[in-house]
Amino acid sequence: MLDYNFKKYYCCEKGKEPIPIEYPSSSMYIVLNRNCNAACPFCTFRGEVERVDLKQLDKTLTEILKVCNLGTVHITGGEPSLYLEDIKQICTIVKNHNSCITTSCNTNGYAIKELLEMPNLDNVALSRHAISDEDNQILFATDTVPTVDVLQSLPNKHKLHVSCNLIKGYIDSEDKILKYLDFVGDVILCNDVGFVGLMKVNDFCNQHFLHMPKLHSVCKSRELEDKENGKVYCNCKNYLYLTPQNHMVSAYYRRVVEKRPFNDIFIYENNILRQGW
Repeated sequence: MLDYNFKKYYCCEKGKEPIPIEYPSSSMYIVLNRNCNAACPFCTFRGEVERVDLKQLDKTLTEILKVCNLGTVHITGGEPSLYLEDIKQICTIVKNHNSCITTSCNTNGYAIKELLEMPNLDNVALSRHAISDEDNQILFATDTVPTVDVLQSLPNKHKLHVSCNLIKGYIDSEDKILKYLDFVGDVILCNDVGFVGLMKVNDFCNQHFLHMPKLHSVCKSRELEDKENGKVYCNCKNYLYLTPQNHMVSAYYRRVVEKRPFNDIFIYENNILRQGW
């Protein structure tokens, strides 16, 4: 039996005391696969995993929902869109448990159109770490990620979230971040962006790590902290940005400051449930 351990405090504005969480809430990551069409130098999530046992997953969700709320179920990999039918079935199982649970899929965009058209999939989190197609393909080490032309033609963009790793030599300054926000808002026509600091898991990440530059001069910002026992475990800045063509873009930045002693996020991998990465 898993010894459940949940976050006890909400994230708070910087300098303020965190507010206790009255009823536990969590999110869940389902690792669908570890194989991928790309070969990103900052990624260590490669290898083999068992195919998801759908009956076992159904039972696992039943047990989780007895002890806490689930806000979001994320399907991740590898590149999950290599297995579109599995994603469809997982989303159906989740929604049968509770239609209010948000379903999300992390992707490099290999089958982005099919994901955005998929019933019961609420959110598609697209990783794109550069503005130009050439730079993006260099980082992913493949030309099978979507081009700007493909992104402009996508349906159901209300489902789309764009995630960008901050990497030295790519999106690595205030000017480039603002150009990236303009690109996402005015060219792709998406209004939801996330910037992520690299996790220092290999030499590439150590050499290309970058802190988020301050954007207070052009963005309305709110700085949050994940704080417990007087320690800060992760840092989050939320922004609102207005593009030159008057598209409002919601953006955030997240970076792990210190590994947390509590592991409240559920991970389902190899048909085994655990908490924490």
